[in-house]
Amino acid sequence: MLKLKVLPFTKELLSSLSPERWLPPFIRARGKQIEVGPPAGVGEGRGISLRKPLALIGIGKSAPSMVRAAISAAGVPFTSGLIASPECPGERVEGVECLKAPHPIPGKRSIECCQRIIDLLSDHEGDVLFFISGGGSASVELPAGGVDIGLIAALTSHLLRSGADIKEINALRRALSEVKGGGLLRWVRGRWASLIASDLYDDSLPDIASGPTVFVEEGPEEALRTIEKYRLEREFPSISRAVKRGSRRCPEASSRGMNILALSMKEGGRSASRLLEGVGVRTSLLREPLVGPVENGLRRLIAEGRKTPGEPAAAVGWGELSVKVRGEGRGGRCSEAALRALKHLPPRPSPRTLT
Repeated sequence: MLKLKVLPFTKELLSSLSPERWLPPFIRARGKQIEVGPPAGVGEGRGISLRKPLALIGIGKSAPSMVRAAISAAGVPFTSGLIASPECPGERVEGVECLKAPHPIPGKRSIECCQRIIDLLSDHEGDVLFFISGGGSASVELPAGGVDIGLIAALTSHLLRSGADIKEINALRRALSEVKGGGLLRWVRGRWASLIASDLYDDSLPDIASGPTVFVEEGPEEALRTIEKYRLEREFPSISRAVKRGSRRCPEASSRGMNILALSMKEGGRSASRLLEGVGVRTSLLREPLVGPVENGLRRLIAEGRKTPGEPAAAVGWGELSVKVRGEGRGGRCSEAALRALKHLPPRPSPRTLT
């Protein structure tokens, strides 16, 4: 029977998804210009040319490693830069200052990080290269007029504990923010490009870090539906009025740049499948993402694993499940899934039930 050492396998999987592996082909330095876009043969092949002097802005959990890959592996030149991330290493990243940001609940530090980025963009007259990843929604924030950061923090915590879908949460985040939904582009004076690493099951760009560089022309309807669904006015009486006031976006600046999906969430599933196949495990990669309550997603994953031909066999899923927190629990979708799996698997699983 095959024995798979989980920790070394997990490290190898994470290494295969490191920005050093996939980011450099999206950036090509050519004289005074930087060509940013998909490598030849990938996607539509469209890109954009940025000129020096270049500013680098990183937002989200993977931003430090993305900036490091861009500078060390792709040789991107820059004159200024700033990173806001909950995963800052405690030192500069290839010469770029990294600001420790909160996650998943925003706070005053989110505003401080955001203001530092706005100040840099306001002073920079040239082009800008953004690196955006999951976790960016809480990393930077500038509440819309009249909205307190405490309200946004309380709403985020409440919705996360209620098992709300990330798209429902982000609809509210965008409605209450001056920098989400493309709002950050108001301070960009030149051309820009944004390389985005997805943590969303459908790779929806407006929902990755709530889309700071993705212009979204939307009214309050989606946010109001979230308010009604979770009866938020009971605990937050002023929330509907705040949403209806709206925030400012910048359609003009959005036309001077391009958002580029550099890493899809499904690629993580493909990498896991390749690694498992490499050690002799027959795998089945789910075609559709795992979405909704953890229990439902887990049942689907286990069912797929049991019908995968060959032994040992594994089903590989990808997506974003939700957990409704009860009592004094802290939540945690992966922990919840692992514990619930024990209810469905026999005490001594056969190789076929490996999932």
